[in-house]
Amino acid sequence: MLFKTAAILTWLDDHAPGRLAPLPDDPACGDYLKWLFFISNTLQTAVRVIFYYEKDCPAQEAATKRPFFGVEAPSCINLYLPLLLR
Repeated sequence: MLFKTAAILTWLDDHAPGRLAPLPDDPACGDYLKWLFFISNTLQTAVRVIFYYEKDCPAQEAATKRPFFGVEAPSCINLYLPLLLR
């Protein structure tokens, strides 16, 4: 079973070569791989706290929500906004 985002994306690209990522001989491939694994190893772990704060800080759930959302109960907009960060 595949379960890491970068692994899933790489698998998908292997099954649709050149459609989802640069081909191995494309000069852009190195930058693509660099950013894919940078995002999966750094940004994803940081942003994960926004969506799963109760798993990371169960005793401080309300305190964890405030820095990310600015409110006690986030709205759909608070959940949607991080998805637009690119």
